[in-house]
Amino acid sequence: MTPDRSKPNDAKKTLETNSTRHTTDTHDDQAANRQPEGTPLKRVLVVDDDRTLRDTLKQVLEQWGYEVQLAADGIEGLQQVKRGQTDLVVAELRLPRLPGLEMLRRIRTISAGFPVIIITGHPSLADAVEAMKLGALDFFTKPVEIANLRRMIEQGLSMRTAALQNRLFVEEVYQKTEIERLNFHLNAKIAELTKLHMISEALNVFVDNNSLFQQIVKIAAEVTGAQKVSLMLYDSENQCLVIRTARGLSRTIQHTTRIRLGEGVAGTVALKKQPVRTTRSSSHPLQRSPQPGHYVTASFLSVPIFLGDELFGILNLTDKKDESDFTRKDEDLIMSLAQKAAIRIESNALYEGIYTNLLDTLRSLVTTIEAKDIYTRQHSLRVTDLALNIADMLGCSREEMEILSFGGILHDIGKIGIRDSILLKPSRLTPEEYNIVKQHPVIGTRIVEPLGLIEDERDIIRHHHERLDGLGYPDGLKGNQISLLARMMGVADAFDAMTSDRPYRVARSVEQSLQELIRGRGRQFDPDVVAGFLECVEREKISLESRVPSDLLAAFLY
Repeated sequence: MTPDRSKPNDAKKTLETNSTRHTTDTHDDQAANRQPEGTPLKRVLVVDDDRTLRDTLKQVLEQWGYEVQLAADGIEGLQQVKRGQTDLVVAELRLPRLPGLEMLRRIRTISAGFPVIIITGHPSLADAVEAMKLGALDFFTKPVEIANLRRMIEQGLSMRTAALQNRLFVEEVYQKTEIERLNFHLNAKIAELTKLHMISEALNVFVDNNSLFQQIVKIAAEVTGAQKVSLMLYDSENQCLVIRTARGLSRTIQHTTRIRLGEGVAGTVALKKQPVRTTRSSSHPLQRSPQPGHYVTASFLSVPIFLGDELFGILNLTDKKDESDFTRKDEDLIMSLAQKAAIRIESNALYEGIYTNLLDTLRSLVTTIEAKDIYTRQHSLRVTDLALNIADMLGCSREEMEILSFGGILHDIGKIGIRDSILLKPSRLTPEEYNIVKQHPVIGTRIVEPLGLIEDERDIIRHHHERLDGLGYPDGLKGNQISLLARMMGVADAFDAMTSDRPYRVARSVEQSLQELIRGRGRQFDPDVVAGFLECVEREKISLESRVPSDLLAAFLY
């Protein structure tokens, strides 16, 4: 599916803010000059090498009543902070001489609670996480939403004022124990807010549901410390829950688990549509009656995910790394994650409706190509069906099967760019004509490039004619340079071509075609893929026009 893409920087446009929020603690340093008690903090330092953005922000901030200083690089900005000339910093991530994150790290050595807002035109999850760890107040993506920036500056200055007042309080009344207690609760609130914002912004980074589901599981593990997390989707047709993606569970459990409504923890949550959380000190009937093949845990947390009023799935968490119990705060965080995930899933459904219409158009083009030639009609469907049977035999995941299905239908779309006089030629092609036909994987890749397909889908379209020995086309890849899914498509494509009539030759028999696959294993074809294909034939998972002699398969399989 199409991933999110960053828009060009423009200081006068607006866009949603990105990533996480940290607040200050009560520690300060003598290097930060303290204004008279009761005086509002209004000094803001803008550090950015983009002069236009600096000047634009200065005008906006001054209109809001702030005193604004400017710096063109990280060293200059750090010096102004050391001299106590500012109360809050808005800094670009990628600065000359001293990058924004390093500047933030050094500011922390000066004043642990000094508010710093990071902005960037090139966001990444890694940078957002690092900024969060270093205590950034927030992490914005250019162009910045002005209203959000103003709110965050006000909050940062308010928190800094509170931090300074807290220190004065400590210095005056020497209540160290009280301030430590306040700090503990403040830091706990900071951690909670940080996790909530990480949930919100991290989910916005991903578009396709496969990535979204993986991210939901990842975030659930990170914010709670759970070692085992599974996202189960509700199959309304069979009225059961199946694991879509998980962390900390074996592939066998992921592929074989089927939970009916009312069965076990997840089934109970699905039936009652209420979260379940247990601790070591509490008791729950589900802890005392494990089913065969299920594991027992002292503390677990399961919450439902709804799309509107309909059950979509269940998010299960067990086994914290520190062996502690799941808390009410954990439950609140995961419920928030479930609610935000539901919003993103519903948005994806609308997006994929448009996307599906586009793909249907591409499929129609493929059908149009194949309809021109009575010898290749429904070739893409047959090849895709063969490849999916191979993938199923080799134990591929559901995500891999979906990728194979999508790529298989479009694997020959590049033939749109080949002249009919060549495609429909009733005799053998000349070397020059064959070289033109060999360009169809490249043409196909160009046609689907605007769709933003994932790498495995592009690989199927571009590399289904590559060979293990490097003699394939268009890139001459060898061995494992060719993706496994492209190797599966190559075997299926070759078999269908051999068993199909052409104007210049009759189709080979099934037996002859299978013998050719066996002869080509290790040179043209992946031996494991060929073995999977033959096993499908042996088990009659693939429907062929004639029976294959059992001794032919036995010679290879056994």
